[in-house]
Amino acid sequence: MIKRLSISVLVLAFLVVSSGCAGTAAAKGVPVIYKLIADTPNVYPHNTVELKCVALDPNEEELVYKWTSTQGEISGNGPIVSWKAPDAYGDCHIMVMVEDVSGNSTSATVTIDVVPNPDPGCKTCGK
Repeated sequence: MIKRLSISVLVLAFLVVSSGCAGTAAAKGVPVIYKLIADTPNVYPHNTVELKCVALDPNEEELVYKWTSTQGEISGNGPIVSWKAPDAYGDCHIMVMVEDVSGNSTSATVTIDVVPNPDPGCKTCGK
């Protein structure tokens, strides 16, 4: 519950800060990330989390999404991807860079905590 609350506070803080900067970014033609959402803040090793980035370009140019992570594996392209958790426990940071065809870009990060599975024989329990 504490992790869920902390990620919600982090996302809310990001939205407040980014909304204050959105006008400046939009004036310069830089894409704006409005939300970066993970479908869960905690995951067991080897389980999968869906990630969604909501971004817009003020010039209505096509956007390209480039996803990276400190650990785990990302699959998919575009604004919605899947991330598979690694073996190791702890915080994993997943980053997205959104770039328009003019080369303007912005980025955001979400943190997901890989936690011990209470039933190690179950690969999908608790997802």
